[in-house]
Amino acid sequence: MPDIHLAVLIHGLHGNPGNLAQCEIELVKAHQEKRSQSKQGNGSDLDLQVFIPSTFPGTLTFDGVELLAIRVADELDKKIERIGSQGGDVKAITIMGYSLGGLIARYLITLLDSRTPSFFERHEPIHFSTIATPNLGMPRYGTKFSTIKHLVGGHMFSQTGAELFSWDHYSEQDPRSLLEVMSDPTRPFMQTLRKFPKVQIIANGCHDLTVSYPTAAITETDPFDSFETTGIRIKTDENSVVKSWSFPSPEAEGEGEDETDTLVKTRSGQKGLRKRPSRPPFLEFRFPFNYLAIPLIPIVATFFVISAFITLTIQRFRSSKRIRRYRSSRNNLAVRISQSVSDGVERAGDFLQEQVNGDWNGDDFPVRGKAAKLLLTEAQKTMIRNFNQYLPQLERIVVWYPYAYNSHATIVVRDVTRFPSHEDGRGGLKVWAKSIVDAV
Repeated sequence: MPDIHLAVLIHGLHGNPGNLAQCEIELVKAHQEKRSQSKQGNGSDLDLQVFIPSTFPGTLTFDGVELLAIRVADELDKKIERIGSQGGDVKAITIMGYSLGGLIARYLITLLDSRTPSFFERHEPIHFSTIATPNLGMPRYGTKFSTIKHLVGGHMFSQTGAELFSWDHYSEQDPRSLLEVMSDPTRPFMQTLRKFPKVQIIANGCHDLTVSYPTAAITETDPFDSFETTGIRIKTDENSVVKSWSFPSPEAEGEGEDETDTLVKTRSGQKGLRKRPSRPPFLEFRFPFNYLAIPLIPIVATFFVISAFITLTIQRFRSSKRIRRYRSSRNNLAVRISQSVSDGVERAGDFLQEQVNGDWNGDDFPVRGKAAKLLLTEAQKTMIRNFNQYLPQLERIVVWYPYAYNSHATIVVRDVTRFPSHEDGRGGLKVWAKSIVDAV
């Protein structure tokens, strides 16, 4: 068996390995294309294997980032042992996390690096990426819905919910939230992330009803919020990757357009052949069933809310039991990896003064039209500054799926069998996959 480049893909909250099946397919295709080029003297000799951890599907993701990262680390060790028993040798490692999986991945690499010797002394870090990950937690907007969500959100998903809404405390020694500590350049979390020569974050520009643009892209503003009313002009490539955006004046609308402009809606009206669904795909019915279903909506909604409340309460209780059992059965690794490494403070003081290269610092764009005000906390603003200053290799990619009801699923082509519209995300996945194979 040849030397292996192992790509680890980690699913998100209430997810399962099947959510990332298309990610694996595109990554394997990209590797095969690169391998065909290597026969002509180009490319790496490493063979690619894709590994998607499977021990925490569904409500097991409620158990908190630390415990989930430990489960992934255990699975990863066993995977590498199996490869070794078959005569293979994992020379290089790539890690991607989708949604909550991105936070798990960031914790995971620090667990691996904290070993003696470091995991990365034996397995070279190649590429680290997050896709639609709430890197800043769940930002609040100046709307009633957002306010309600932040009042109850931290209660809904046990320890994971508390961490996503920054209700948690990292340790008795450090009362900050986990996400604050994970973004502190004097702590091993950011220092380990810096060991990856390529760090890539991919965010939805619009219609991600689960993870909003600022937290996925790690930026202080959201120029795309309420884009239907602000008149923003988006220019994308053939893979739906945003190349530029601008706010035209009302007089300039309709001027200077070309085939790459994606002007889904401006003050002058709707453009484009497709229309975004007004309801979730599973509630879309053909005539006349769409009208017959309307009287049932209040009944179904009430049943759903009651059922969800009961289910989440039961699962929170079960999750709490699992967490208590874990904490009583083994040492809390958070204490060990929370300590600064010997040169941590010195390295953190050597911040790079230049901002990340690229067009994705949207801080110059004012809030326009009816866009809701983004209410970042001081802690979240500090996280953004730390990422921008401490990770010079950070690359932001913004993808644009204006016809998706919720682009959070589209971005990974999560379920094309049930929802064919998820196929819109294929181009973005191709860009991500090519970036990985080109990094080897």
